[in-house]
Amino acid sequence: MANNHELETRPIVLEGKSTSLRVELIYWVVIDEMARAAKLTRDQFLAVLKARQPDDCNSLASWVRVFVTCALRKRLRDLKVA
Repeated sequence: MANNHELETRPIVLEGKSTSLRVELIYWVVIDEMARAAKLTRDQFLAVLKARQPDDCNSLASWVRVFVTCALRKRLRDLKVA
């Protein structure tokens, strides 16, 4: 993927409300993979993340980045690569 770093805004529905989320393309790829692995739609998966978002984190985009990064870091540790 040549443009993993480019921001992309996509429409999502959270708590019955239409909104959008803007993150780098690579995060969308991983979000979709994680959602499929959990047998959820992208919106369902993002709703789960939103429900787990810490009170002191005001940005869903930031929280998604942190969650995905931590999940991938854990996988690396589990593989004993990191």
